[in-house]
Amino acid sequence: FPKFLKNCVKTGVKIAQDEGYCDGLMVYIGLPGNFPPGRRILVKKGSGMQIITKNEKFDQSDITDWILTEISNKNNIYFINDALSQAIGGVRQLWSDVFKNKRALYVGPGTGLGGALIDIGNSPTQISPIGDGHIYDVMIKGDDGEEKMAEDRISGRYIHEKCDVSAKEISESDELWRNHYQVIDRMGDDLVTLILTLMTGKFKKNNNENNWVENDQLKIKDVDLILLGGSIATRGRIGEFLLDKLKSKINLPILPIKDTIESALIGLDMIDIG
Repeated sequence: FPKFLKNCVKTGVKIAQDEGYCDGLMVYIGLPGNFPPGRRILVKKGSGMQIITKNEKFDQSDITDWILTEISNKNNIYFINDALSQAIGGVRQLWSDVFKNKRALYVGPGTGLGGALIDIGNSPTQISPIGDGHIYDVMIKGDDGEEKMAEDRISGRYIHEKCDVSAKEISESDELWRNHYQVIDRMGDDLVTLILTLMTGKFKKNNNENNWVENDQLKIKDVDLILLGGSIATRGRIGEFLLDKLKSKINLPILPIKDTIESALIGLDMIDIG
């Protein structure tokens, strides 16, 4: 991953320089993982696993030095959770009066499961995150009665483990859709269960150290709308299926982000780093 990140940063910086942006260039990086935004990545236990392969590992909570191993100029790097940036950018991307003075829950099934809880003011520039927003490790009970982490049931990783093909492949193939429909349908039911569990204002995490504080849990009971993001829930046949299921089961506006990559970039640009 550090080599991959180096190439991404190198390409992005070159594009910016070609466009005439040179002096004081700040590089914003959106990453999965439960960590506060800043110049160092202090991940909580069990998070950020999407950025490592089976042959890689990190044993400490501060993974900044490992992430930046291949990057020489480390002083202009700023990190933020990718789900939060997508939620903020998604509001800007979809802005209408429906968002004014509302509280939104962002749910983003992709490789993993992103989450965010935000308060929105009178304009798309007035957005305040609530708590750390992470939902990947919220415990939910499936139709088999077994309790598992939400990400273990609602993610691209879950689909690949169950079907041995990607979500994109299933969306694009009638045969694969028929063969794996039950897996997708079960994931849709689990997504509904997750949202309803969160909206009770009382839920638990796989690791008690990562539990939301009680006041933040209670705030989720007053959510006005669901912002749907992530590569799986916003694209192709699976995205349409999940959206229809949520609309039929959740009595709130369900608003899918149009372009998740663009929204994440917009969100990064809107972040106030202080």
